[in-house]
Amino acid sequence: QATRVFVMAGFTPECAFKGYPVIEIEKAPAKGTVETAEGADTTIQYSLSGKCIGTPVKGTAIIYKPAPGQTGEDTFTVSGRLGTGEPATRTFSVIIDEYGNAE
Repeated sequence: QATRVFVMAGFTPECAFKGYPVIEIEKAPAKGTVETAEGADTTIQYSLSGKCIGTPVKGTAIIYKPAPGQTGEDTFTVSGRLGTGEPATRTFSVIIDEYGNAE
């Protein structure tokens, strides 16, 4: 089943919604697929000023779906542009349990 692993959000220095970051898959996972979905609810957990932490905002969800029959660890890397325009790249690791669920 598909699992949301992260939401990347674009917001202004005043903590207001700025736009949905466009996400690119830099390194695809070996044991599944990655999709994105705009409009995901999230709460800001990091901002340069620190004043936006805890503010609810919309963003682009990064969703991982394991392929049937896969188990064990899988990794993938995505990139996007943050609210200030600088690129952000992040690598994610997921564990697929014996039931095919990603954690």
